[in-house]
Amino acid sequence: MEEKIVIVMPELAERMRRSASAEGDLYIITDERITSLQERLRRGEDIGRCLEELEKILEIKRALLWRAEVACGQQRCGRMWDLAACYFQEVSQLEEAVEEIKKGNLARGAELLEICKRK
Repeated sequence: MEEKIVIVMPELAERMRRSASAEGDLYIITDERITSLQERLRRGEDIGRCLEELEKILEIKRALLWRAEVACGQQRCGRMWDLAACYFQEVSQLEEAVEEIKKGNLARGAELLEICKRK
């Protein structure tokens, strides 16, 4: 079964979770999910699964960055450049988090995930 990956506003996340047909069908980036990932990393639990989850998040953010950059080129809209810059920063920091985790610096990797949370 192919997994669907989406990002939604937090207020829609619960409704989408209920409508998903089975566990694993839907991947939603939420503050709670990021916090859970950070806690598991800090405790050193299931690092392989944490890295897999982080790679999914990174894939989503890279796709959003690509879409924002394409929109910038088509619309020449200043707001889209701001959005692209934000996604670029998130992708860069998430890539750094992956590297830190692979080096065994789990606390630093967990700290770098803070960028994914809503501010």
